[in-house]
Amino acid sequence: MEAFGEIFKNVGSALNYVGHEIFAAVWARCNMRFNDCHFKAWQSGMRKKKTSRNDVVKHASFLLTSSMVNQVVQFFDAIQDDEAAMLTVQCWQEFLRVQSEGVDALAGDQSQALALEDGVDSAVWVDSQGCACHRMAKRKNRPRGSIIRRPCTCGEDTMICLPCRLGKFMQRRRKGQRLYNMNSYDFTKRVKEALRSLGYENVDKFTLKAFRAGHATELACLGVDLAKIMEKGKWSSRAIFCYINMEQVDQSVLLHKLTEHDDD
Repeated sequence: MEAFGEIFKNVGSALNYVGHEIFAAVWARCNMRFNDCHFKAWQSGMRKKKTSRNDVVKHASFLLTSSMVNQVVQFFDAIQDDEAAMLTVQCWQEFLRVQSEGVDALAGDQSQALALEDGVDSAVWVDSQGCACHRMAKRKNRPRGSIIRRPCTCGEDTMICLPCRLGKFMQRRRKGQRLYNMNSYDFTKRVKEALRSLGYENVDKFTLKAFRAGHATELACLGVDLAKIMEKGKWSSRAIFCYINMEQVDQSVLLHKLTEHDDD
């Protein structure tokens, strides 16, 4: 069975096909002598390899920082690309998965604070307290959805203050209308063009994970408590380490903090 699994280049495919073979063997009441300690050790090793490779895939090789986001937004403002500037700020401040949570966002209002209407997937608005709000009907690992709130940050960084920028942007959108008339490919292309114009290198390595992973990594480098980072990005447990670039962070501090939260 191990030899059969080694045929596949993809670790996930190998485990899936081997799992099917085991199921078929059990169902057909075949001899299960192959399912010994050596085979179990092989399975365990393959699972660890799969986890390791998944971590590498999720890590973005090109990470954005708040300074870079500021410059990109200024670039878009200069060329009057309001949509790209707005989406850049929203994805950065909300730690969004851009393809599934950013480009398809819809304009909403405060009446949707508790729940969305049937058939409505998302709603974005600025509430009476001046916070930018984004409710999603469904979100990865959160089938019941979630709501994100971000306060005004003008005292710290006016350029990428989400509520203030969003409030002005929403004046040109009616409830239920898409905020952005572009897809993830268009947005990626625009951000790359901005980064190149700003003189950054290795821009070809930029992917949309640079927002979510970049913000998490920056906060970790600044020593922000791990629990706060997890809450901002709506992560659960160790899944956050698939996004934080551990080469840039004091790993011992992060691991210690994670252990403390797990013990709680």
